[in-house]
Amino acid sequence: MADTAIAVEQERSMPSALDRVKKLLVEEQVKPKAPAKVVDKVSLRRNKFTEYLNGQISLVNPARPIKNQAAGKKKPKPIRPSYWTNEQGKIVLVLRYGTSPVIIDKNKPHFVVADNKQLEEVLDALVEATSAGELDPQLEQASRKKVGGEEAAS
Repeated sequence: MADTAIAVEQERSMPSALDRVKKLLVEEQVKPKAPAKVVDKVSLRRNKFTEYLNGQISLVNPARPIKNQAAGKKKPKPIRPSYWTNEQGKIVLVLRYGTSPVIIDKNKPHFVVADNKQLEEVLDALVEATSAGELDPQLEQASRKKVGGEEAAS
């Protein structure tokens, strides 16, 4: 009987599995946050607008491949033309950033050109201007959305 009493006493003195785990508990720890991605809105706007312009160029001249096509996309977005022919037979181009028109000059959102070749030249010049950052103020203005009657930056 003394042996069983000693065995019971030894079991009590040995820490249980739960007691051993409790020693590892500490007060609440804060999980470190992942480093924030640096998002340069200006370059995002430039890239998006350049991709849009290259899509328009591919519609004007199907022989030219689309540049800046995002890799890894399952299904590319359909490209809708931003130009049409008016009553005089000239081609009218309206630039858009999303659904907002990009106004290059005061109250003049339309380009009017004679033919597809001239339209392609205008689009090429706009791609160069966008890459050089010349259209950054216009793209920023076009990226603003109307919220409650006031403009708010997106």
